[in-house]
Amino acid sequence: MYHYLDFHHTICYDVSMYLHEKRYRKRGSQALDETSQKIIDAAMILVRDKGYVATTTKEIARLAGVNECTLFRKFESKKDIVIQGAIRPFE
Repeated sequence: MYHYLDFHHTICYDVSMYLHEKRYRKRGSQALDETSQKIIDAAMILVRDKGYVATTTKEIARLAGVNECTLFRKFESKKDIVIQGAIRPFE
């Protein structure tokens, strides 16, 4: 059985590793385009309200007003979207 705390620990670890890797990269920060921003905002709303596991990429795309294919052109996975939403305040 997959527990919420296991998932929470995994996401926190992924965010911390992303921030650690970014600290040592010498690239400038990349601004997100409007579509990516809409997708991230929609995902964070749904994850907050329903939880990560219950949120689907189809729901994220619908709330963001984009096609699900567009979502996957911008992000590799639902996990990637949530990580981008979580690190935004630190950039």
